[in-house]
Amino acid sequence: MKQPPFRYRLLFVGVNAVPGSQPLHAAARDAEAMSARFRGWGYDHRARHVLLLNQGATAARVTDEIQSARVAADLDLLLIYWAGHLHANGRKHILATHDDGVEGSANGIGLDVLTNAIGMAAGVAHRVLILDTCNAAAAHPQLGALSRHAADDECVAVLAAGGADALSREDLRRGYFTGALLEQMPRDTRGLPPHLDLLQALRTGAEQLNGRRQEQPFVGLYGTDTDLRLPVVSGKTAPLESRARVARAPGKLLAAHPT
Repeated sequence: MKQPPFRYRLLFVGVNAVPGSQPLHAAARDAEAMSARFRGWGYDHRARHVLLLNQGATAARVTDEIQSARVAADLDLLLIYWAGHLHANGRKHILATHDDGVEGSANGIGLDVLTNAIGMAAGVAHRVLILDTCNAAAAHPQLGALSRHAADDECVAVLAAGGADALSREDLRRGYFTGALLEQMPRDTRGLPPHLDLLQALRTGAEQLNGRRQEQPFVGLYGTDTDLRLPVVSGKTAPLESRARVARAPGKLLAAHPT
């Protein structure tokens, strides 16, 4: 029997800018690497896979893409990944965009914009939010509130780095949290089964980071449908992240593959 298509929306954001301070080294590179991994698995539809890096990640553009993803119909998977700087503004957590702090502006994105997009996407069976930012530990209580938004037959997965400051997010090459996740996400799909257990891979990466760095990342799996097996295009190797500011690759996929 012919399998139905697997419908998805993926948004990857990487911003090195830090308002009023030195920029990060690896946030944009992390987002590009995560995007490349999914593209290598066949998730490369131009309209469904969006990568925003540095200058392309303005508050207006990010808001538009989040809203578009949030209202998309008939999805099997909605995934938002953000690498960058998070800071507090009173009791609110703000994600820095490229234009945040430019000429005195306050153009960051409230973390609640992301959590609302994931939490309120009714009818999407699997929703995943991954946050690899400075000061991510301060946002863990807010992320935990997403437990209220998972129906019994759905899964809301939330993963976040556990660093308490900017220095604990990354080295010169990669964010520690993203690096641990990527280690569990195969780049070469040759020899893999036709489906990949994404949630198990992400959870294992977070646990191993805790063992290596004694950093306590946030891992929340809510709802009863916690088996997210992604169809993958076998026999491919995910491309290494390029130097391009925005990297998306078109692809021709069969109905049983991601669309």
